Amino acid sequence: MLKLVVSALFIALAVADQCCTPDQWEGIAGSIVGTVTNGKSTSAQTTTSMSYDFTDMMLAATTTTMVDGMTLKNMTIIDYNKKLMYNFNEMTGDCAVTPVDQPFKKACIPDDAKQLGNFYYGAGDNMLQATSYMIKQDPFTAFVSFTATGCIPIAEVVYGDMGQTAIMSDTGFVNITPGIKDPSVFDPPESCQQAKMQHGHKSERRGLLGLHL
Repeated sequence: MLKLVVSALFIALAVADQCCTPDQWEGIAGSIVGTVTNGKSTSAQTTTSMSYDFTDMMLAATTTTMVDGMTLKNMTIIDYNKKLMYNFNEMTGDCAVTPVDQPFKKACIPDDAKQLGNFYYGAGDNMLQATSYMIKQDPFTAFVSFTATGCIPIAEVVYGDMGQTAIMSDTGFVNITPGIKDPSVFDPPESCQQAKMQHGHKSERRGLLGLHL
C-alpha cells in the first residue's frame, strides 16, 4: 500500500532570508505518487486535507488515496507533546498508535538548500511572486516552490529510493488559509484512545512538514 511521501529538502549554497511557513495553517495537497519495486510499477492519486500547528506542536492529515482501483481513507494525527502518532483507517475503523521519536521541527527551507530562481504566476497586475529551491536529504531530492511573500507552499516534486523501491511524487498545494479553524481536528478518534501502543516501529521524519512514515 502506497503512503504519501511529503517532501525532502536540501544542497549547498545558503539561502539569504530563510523561508518558513506560518506557524499555523491549513490547506489541501493533491499528489500523484509512483513507485517501482523489482520492475513492478504502481501509481496512486492522493488528496490530503492538512492542518499544521507549530505553536501547539500538532499535525493532522486526512488523506483519500485511489490506487489499483481501490479508494482508501486514512487520518494521521501527530501529537508532539505526547510523542504519539495516530493512524486511523476510516474504512475499517482500526487505529494504530505508535511512538514518535523525533522532535517537531519548524517547516523552513534549510540553510543548505539551493535557491534555483524566482518566477511568477499570472500576468499584468495579477501576479504571484514565487521562489523555487532544490533540497537533498538522503535518499530523497526535492524541487519545491513557495510564495515569495509569506513562504506559502505551492508545489513540490520529490524522488528517491527506499530500499528496493524507487519513488516519485508530484504535489500541488491549494486553498491555504492561516490559523486553525477547528482545533478538534487534532483530537484522535475514540478507537485510537482505546488502541494499544505498537512498539518496534521506528518513525522516520519525511520532508518539510515533518510527517512520518
